[in-house]
Amino acid sequence: MHPAGHLLASTLAALTLSRRRRAFPWLLWGGSLVSDLDHLVWHAANSDRLDPVGAWRYFRSDPSDGPQQHLPLHRYEVIGLGLLVGHWCHPLREVALGLALHRLVDDATDLWHSGRRRSVQRRRERLRAIVFARERHVCQGCGATGLPLELHHRIPEAEGGPNTPSNLLALCRTCHDRAHGRSQR
Repeated sequence: MHPAGHLLASTLAALTLSRRRRAFPWLLWGGSLVSDLDHLVWHAANSDRLDPVGAWRYFRSDPSDGPQQHLPLHRYEVIGLGLLVGHWCHPLREVALGLALHRLVDDATDLWHSGRRRSVQRRRERLRAIVFARERHVCQGCGATGLPLELHHRIPEAEGGPNTPSNLLALCRTCHDRAHGRSQR
């Protein structure tokens, strides 16, 4: 999830808790937000410069794109250790609970995105099956049979063309490349 989403989710969770506790849980809220600092450290290490704006943009580009499993503050082992030590040090427990909140939001977001990707993939597969069957597995550009086919939008999606069978046709790779003005892949 993008840091802005974490800020919103963490703030809402902290506000909800503050109604029960009658005080704002600053350490929990801060712990949830400090998790995103390791995104900045990772980005700096991989881009060879400290660039908070660049990191913000990088992690905004694709929620699933990123080093989640390699970030130390996102690891369950670190969170568990913080909770264990937090048994004796109350402030550390609050920070560890914030880290756990952050990780739970990340995991929930990942589940939601993976479900969405699977749904889009299933829809694309159904469209392929419908269009290829309608075209009898024949390239509509050159009439070739027995070649792998690709879906081509008559009116491109970028120009408002719908992703429906009536706007799709089956083309072999060569004809598809030619239709898009690309050289052979």
